[in-house]
Amino acid sequence: EAYRLREAGVATIVDVRTQPEWELVGHVAGTPLIEWPREGNRFALAAFLDELRASFDPSQALLLICRSGVRSHFAAQLAAHAGFGSVYNVLAGFEGEHGAGNGWRNAGLPCVEGQ
Repeated sequence: EAYRLREAGVATIVDVRTQPEWELVGHVAGTPLIEWPREGNRFALAAFLDELRASFDPSQALLLICRSGVRSHFAAQLAAHAGFGSVYNVLAGFEGEHGAGNGWRNAGLPCVEGQ
């Protein structure tokens, strides 16, 4: 579903993993990276929202993706509470849930393989 929405130009996928994950594991081609903070303190979360606001209009539809859908779930919740009206979590993420064989890459969707 995330792939179809992106291809139709309806939504933008935003990766919230770390830079090393994005580079070494791989990523959805053309997807910007805005790291979800590992610290989780209010300053780090505010900086995450500031970067999201600087990159996207809050009315724009966003699909947040991480490794398995956990970080992107929390990122989408925070963004929604901060005024992003159409922000969603990509379930199962890029690599999928551990041992489940799901996720973007396991579905054979287009991606840039890690280095």
